Amino acid sequence: MVVIVPVYKLLSKSEIQSMESLNKLKSQSDLLVCLVGSNFFIQLNNNRLSSVLNSFITLKNESFDEGYFKDVVSYNRLLLSNEFYQRFKPYEYMLIFQADAFIIKDSLNVFLDKSYTYIGAPWLEADVPEKEGLSVGNGGFSLRHIPSFIQALRSDLIIPDFFWKLYDPTKNWKRKLFKLLVYLPAQIWGKSKGKSFYFEKAKYNWMNEDIVWSQFIQDHKAYTLSSLEDALMFSFETMPRECYRLNNNQLPFGCHAREKYDFQFWKSHITSLNS
Repeated sequence: MVVIVPVYKLLSKSEIQSMESLNKLKSQSDLLVCLVGSNFFIQLNNNRLSSVLNSFITLKNESFDEGYFKDVVSYNRLLLSNEFYQRFKPYEYMLIFQADAFIIKDSLNVFLDKSYTYIGAPWLEADVPEKEGLSVGNGGFSLRHIPSFIQALRSDLIIPDFFWKLYDPTKNWKRKLFKLLVYLPAQIWGKSKGKSFYFEKAKYNWMNEDIVWSQFIQDHKAYTLSSLEDALMFSFETMPRECYRLNNNQLPFGCHAREKYDFQFWKSHITSLNS
């Protein structure tokens, strides 16, 4: 098991506090935490994080092309790429731990034992059309079964990661040129081979990777998406008060974006956040 921490800037005080919460995972006698980003930002944060993590945690660095960390669109492409999951092939599970996530209690093993393909905080309302029919789950703090993700991508991907690095959707003429020279020919070839083109379509249309994965896993019987009940025990993100009520007035294993969604709720339940 490996904890993946994406870094794309100098971490703030509250983000360092997030990283300190990893020290609660004492049941993991040898926990590997991997900083993922460009070399520049990994080195910028490495020493600061080393000083706040306990001795049972090993800090490792994995650098990727800096183009993957310039905006949300490029980061989504990274987490929909074969390159990303192949890099962590030696491990069975990864815990994506974005810098605004937070560990509340040491119950990671409970969710590892459930053998889900994917688990993240519940979506109690479809705030975007793509979430219609989905109840799980947010990717900013999520547990992923690496062999299953690799298998899914291997069976579906057509356009090599190299070409996606050249894709710039912010400029209309570049988007049209990519569609003409790369996307449409690949789509035609994929259709002739019986490929679904699911992930390629998602990347071209700027879809959030957690929605893409949740929908794919829900629709394919070979994979298992967490139940809503287990997702509530795993994490809260949006609507934390309602999540708390639905979870029998219990806090989850962790949370994501605590300062963005009802920070007063979190400060009333986690005293360390008031310091």
